[in-house]
Amino acid sequence: MRAHKADFEGYQVAVKTGTTQNYRDAWTIGYTPSVVAGIWVGNNDNSPTAKKSGVMLSAPIFHNFMEKVLPEYPKENYQTILKGFNPEDFPIIPQISEGGSILVDSRSFCQGLNQIADIAIPSTAKPEISGIFFVFQKDFIKMAATDSFRLGEKTFYQNLKTPSPLLSKEYTFIPPQKAAKEISSSFPFISPAK
Repeated sequence: MRAHKADFEGYQVAVKTGTTQNYRDAWTIGYTPSVVAGIWVGNNDNSPTAKKSGVMLSAPIFHNFMEKVLPEYPKENYQTILKGFNPEDFPIIPQISEGGSILVDSRSFCQGLNQIADIAIPSTAKPEISGIFFVFQKDFIKMAATDSFRLGEKTFYQNLKTPSPLLSKEYTFIPPQKAAKEISSSFPFISPAK
């Protein structure tokens, strides 16, 4: 199969390809001011395709379709204006000034994290950075999550036989909600307490 160029002489065409995991779906979607087309290639029984991406499976079909359809439309030059958010509305990520490690009980930590990780639901009305607030102190860890409507908080105490010298002061940080969820899913052997 030969590769197809995405350009069409005299026409401005925006196009994006994609492939799902295990090569089950290959798609290409594109548009001009006058034409929108989407191509999906896959098997009805959800079995993988021939381990080829959207570039190899659906893009050639899209290209052939657009070659036939575009001559029926005028060559339009257009510009897209992207409206974004002011970068001042978002916090600056701080630089880490010191490092170290703290040992915690993974079962208690992940169970606590699982109890609050889904409290914050991203807003569709305004941009938000959703995360989970962690406080590490000498003998406890506190986690909190909020989405401006709900608040979830979990504190668990740890009995450290040899307290870390790092815990001589309080440490706080806010990882993104998705990253925090991935922490608990990294420990599949941890089941809910009975």
